[in-house]
Amino acid sequence: GQRLARTVETQSENQTLLIQSWDRVTGALLGTFTVPASGEVHISPDGSRLAMGNGIWDIAHAERLLVFPSDVRIRGFSPDGRRIVASLDKKQEKFGIFEAP
Repeated sequence: GQRLARTVETQSENQTLLIQSWDRVTGALLGTFTVPASGEVHISPDGSRLAMGNGIWDIAHAERLLVFPSDVRIRGFSPDGRRIVASLDKKQEKFGIFEAP
């Protein structure tokens, strides 16, 4: 993809994570937004989506695309970005594979 995304910092007082999106070719900053800090951060292979905790966000539009129940934790995107793997329970003993938005 032509977009890069990175986490910048966690603001501990309000439990948010600052996300920046960059154009790979020009190096221009495309946007900045915050998400609730809730676990591991996963960026889709094309740089268009961010998954953390139980949610997935569209980076370009800074909007949440999907929210799973609170016990679910997203563990990563497939190499082609079309699927996600998630743990389905608090003990992380059950996993599922889902189509990514």
